[in-house]
Amino acid sequence: MRVEIHLFATLERYLPPGSRDGVAVLEVPEGSTAADVARRLGIPSGLERVLLVNGSDATPDRRLAPGDVLDLYPPLAGGSVSSVSARRICELISAPTSSARLER
Repeated sequence: MRVEIHLFATLERYLPPGSRDGVAVLEVPEGSTAADVARRLGIPSGLERVLLVNGSDATPDRRLAPGDVLDLYPPLAGGSVSSVSARRICELISAPTSSARLER
């Protein structure tokens, strides 16, 4: 099945060759989880990250369906990231002027 993957900030380096603008479309086995996709991309399992599937908070064990969009964000600061932070990150990323602020 095909899923779309969006990797942000330091996680972009794990995208497959030929990916553009932090996005890749992957063919993954039926029943794959967000963690399976992260593992397939070579993202270290100990790296804490925020997961969104189709724009909603998700856990690493979330099973993906054909056409799902998986967003992976690294933590922006030390410590773990709460779901409130995940929503805020999503708001910042989608705001027109957010990319300049996040890159600093």
